[in-house]
Amino acid sequence: MNASPQTVPAQGALILAGGFGKRFGGDKRRWRLADGRTLLETTLDCYRGLFEPLIVVLRPEDRNWSAELVGCERVFAADARLGMGHSLAAGMAAIDHADAVFVALGDMPWSKRATLLLLRQAMRSRAMIVRPAYGATPGHPVGFGRNYFTALGSLDGDLGAKALLRRHAAQVQMVPVDDPGVVQDIDRPEAIGASSGKA
Repeated sequence: MNASPQTVPAQGALILAGGFGKRFGGDKRRWRLADGRTLLETTLDCYRGLFEPLIVVLRPEDRNWSAELVGCERVFAADARLGMGHSLAAGMAAIDHADAVFVALGDMPWSKRATLLLLRQAMRSRAMIVRPAYGATPGHPVGFGRNYFTALGSLDGDLGAKALLRRHAAQVQMVPVDDPGVVQDIDRPEAIGASSGKA
C-alpha cells in the first residue's frame, strides 16, 4: 500500500522563480501554456497540497503578483539578479518548522505528483539528500534534510546548490523515476510548443 504524505517527516518546498529568462527572451514565468495557466502557476500546481510550507521565491518587482500564487508563501529575493544561490538563501530564511525542504525550479512545470510523492517517501531523515533520476540524468526537485539548512541559507552566486551536492555526494540518494518532467526545464519558447503564448 502506498504511504500517504503524512507518514513522512514535515517537508516544505522552495520554488525558485527569481530568474530573468534571458535565453527565453522575456518573462517566461507568466507565459501562458495551452490550458491557459502560466508556466509558473503550472509548476506550483504540481506542489500544492503536497508540501508545507510551499514557498515561491520571486524578484522584488513581483510584489503585485497574486492570482497564480494562491496557497503559496512569497519571498522576494533582493539579490535575485546576482544568481540562483541568492534566491535559494532568501527562500531558506522563510523555512522554520520543516524537517526537509525540496528545492524546485519555477520553469519545470511537468513533474508528476506521483513522482513528488515518491520523493517525499524516500526522505526519511534530516541527514539525507534525495534526488530523482530519469535514466542516467539527475533531476529536480532536490530534497535536503534539515542538517543542510544552514549551508543552503548561506549560498550565493549563480551555481545554486551544486557545490553542496558535490561536497555531500555520499549522502545523496538517487531515486529512479519514470518521469521526464524532472529533467525538462523551459529555456526557450519552442520548448513549450506553438499552442501557448504570452500572458
